[in-house]
Amino acid sequence: MRFHQNIIITISILVLLSCQESTKPSPKAQNKKAIKTIQPSYAKWFNIEYFDGFKKINIISPWTHKPYQSYYVYINDKPELHENEQACAQKHTPSCYVLSGTILGFFKTLNLNDIIGGIDQKQYSAQIEIRQKVEQNKILEVGDGERLNLERVLIEHPDMVFTSGWPQIHINNQRLIQQGIPVVFTLDWQESSALARAEWIKFIAAFFEQDKLADSLFKQVEKRYIALSNLAKAEAIQPTVMHGTPMSGVWYMAGGKSYMAKMYQDAGAQFLWANDSSTGSLPLDFEAVFLKAEKADYWFCTSPTDEFLKDDKLQLFDAVKNGQVYSNSVPQSGDLPNLYWEIGTVRPDWILEDLIHILHPSILPTDSLHFYRKFEN
Repeated sequence: MRFHQNIIITISILVLLSCQESTKPSPKAQNKKAIKTIQPSYAKWFNIEYFDGFKKINIISPWTHKPYQSYYVYINDKPELHENEQACAQKHTPSCYVLSGTILGFFKTLNLNDIIGGIDQKQYSAQIEIRQKVEQNKILEVGDGERLNLERVLIEHPDMVFTSGWPQIHINNQRLIQQGIPVVFTLDWQESSALARAEWIKFIAAFFEQDKLADSLFKQVEKRYIALSNLAKAEAIQPTVMHGTPMSGVWYMAGGKSYMAKMYQDAGAQFLWANDSSTGSLPLDFEAVFLKAEKADYWFCTSPTDEFLKDDKLQLFDAVKNGQVYSNSVPQSGDLPNLYWEIGTVRPDWILEDLIHILHPSILPTDSLHFYRKFEN
């Protein structure tokens, strides 16, 4: 499917931060009722309200379950602005700084790479196109969080900055907002399922009048993901799976309620920590992992190399003995990172396809994988 290379945006974006009491919506927006509200099918932490002439994009905090941030996106006509409101991206192709790998994946999928004017650092991007533009000085490296080159960003004054959201807004992002640069936070990483994370493409698209395209793309991914999962779950044999990589004496296992635990289940596997109630990583020692996973059929890790497998203790696991260790972080080539984190978020069906290829090769055989690579023992 081909999309337009250049998207001319005719919008005005007003940023309303819930943590700033002085920032109020204009009476024009405040007095209108939504024509419709889009509640995502899987994602919990955003929704979109549509009004006559504008939309309101809302983020809900996963930590407090209260409003985190809202954005007013006006179409075509510039509204009467309240004195505290911020406007940007009016009737031109906007310049956006994208400081998160997963957001870069959304931009690529929506064919919005041409409006990216800045990223965190080139070394963190897995897209050759983005790296080449950095080398050609068409995209700036500006850092993120503590590393953000605040002075440079303020001088360049992009129309929007996209970055990951956290419980507390970083001081550097607060300064950008104070200087009239809207900061758009994403919380896809806080969702508890792969499809919920992928559905944040609708959030990104809403800023660029690409709502219909995002909805169509997501439906394709959703349909394919569900079909693949049904195929895998129908298998009589469900292999056992362990996860994670030991680092400095601590083994970070996916929690039983995490999105990866759900994905292993969707791939027709028995994840050995499925009964755990954690939604994030579960820090364990070697003994705890060995007692439960010594006989695991497969081991999915996150290491870019297999050097850690030289540890004699790890050679005791059946998955290592039988050569069934796979990683989603092996570089594409040289210093080019794996596309797993950048593209995998928006294409969870590709991740699931990899897992099913590995776990159930008889029903989904292939000579190549999208993201995972096998470590030879």
